[in-house]
Amino acid sequence: TLGWSIRSVLAQTNENWELLIGDDGSGDESLEEACAYQDSRIRVLSQARNRGKALMMNRLLFEARGRYILELDGDDWLAPNAVALLTEALDLNPDGGIATGWYGCWERTRQFGPLWRRDVDSGRLHSESSAPLPNPSNDRSHPIVPRMYRKSSLIAIGGWWNREDRLGRIFEDMDVTSRLLKHNSLAHVTAVLYHRVIDGTSISQRNRNLFKSWNQQSDKI
Repeated sequence: TLGWSIRSVLAQTNENWELLIGDDGSGDESLEEACAYQDSRIRVLSQARNRGKALMMNRLLFEARGRYILELDGDDWLAPNAVALLTEALDLNPDGGIATGWYGCWERTRQFGPLWRRDVDSGRLHSESSAPLPNPSNDRSHPIVPRMYRKSSLIAIGGWWNREDRLGRIFEDMDVTSRLLKHNSLAHVTAVLYHRVIDGTSISQRNRNLFKSWNQQSDKI
């Protein structure tokens, strides 16, 4: 899936970007795929041991040269105008720490590949919550997707968690956005800008039952 993700960046209408690919100790052919693209705007950062997404994101954060950072998972892809519209949203909202929009929700299947399920307005879901983190008692945990961050705002809160344990490897997206939105506003674009693939075998989906424990732990840090 990584090649499809990379090509969605190459297809952006706004060509003023750099793509940082973090290889977190992969054991398949992902690294070879990442290095196959001959484009000076693409840089691959690799580490031999898997340490979790949060630590890799912090490494990429301080390598990034741009004002804004758009997070893209290796099995998802961007609409061609995603960079242009999310950048414009943050340019027009100087107090905004994150820009988001709509995303297409897809479900991975073994037989047919990703199947489209629905379009989701991530900004509306966030605004309907009374707090950046939903009530853990009803398991309504839902990340903001897509997420374009203002780099200076991320640095101001210390970036992602520097944790390698199990609770440092899941819900890292909800942790960083909840802390960021305590000090910054959310900019919203009314368009489908991101395509998110839900994989039932992923670490986040397999550990959804840990949301309450993770939320209690995060309150102490």
